[in-house]
Amino acid sequence: MDSRHELGIRAESDAAQWFSRQFQARLLARNYARRYGEIDLVFEIQSAGEAPELVFIEVRARTAGGWVNGVESVTPRKRARLSRTIAHFLAKYRGPAKSARFDIMAWDGRAWTHLNNVWLE
Repeated sequence: MDSRHELGIRAESDAAQWFSRQFQARLLARNYARRYGEIDLVFEIQSAGEAPELVFIEVRARTAGGWVNGVESVTPRKRARLSRTIAHFLAKYRGPAKSARFDIMAWDGRAWTHLNNVWLE
């Protein structure tokens, strides 16, 4: 395994743990893949008194000092592929969630950036 792949695997694991603790979330899927794309993490969260919400998370990891940060690396083409994969997941989902959102979690080599509800097409 090359170091970039290892960095990605570690980042996804760390992001899943961080998000679970931060939001008391339940992990539904990890690396949900279709031939046209992959969603890194899918969670179901529920705030007190509210209906559950699905959260689709794209995890991006970069080493410190990279040319492009993790958030900028989610290109329009990547978003289109993610949207198709999310639509497939939603078509099969039979849980209690009534809403969905898309988050990005980016590791820059030093700290996490969590962008909440970035977009969902």
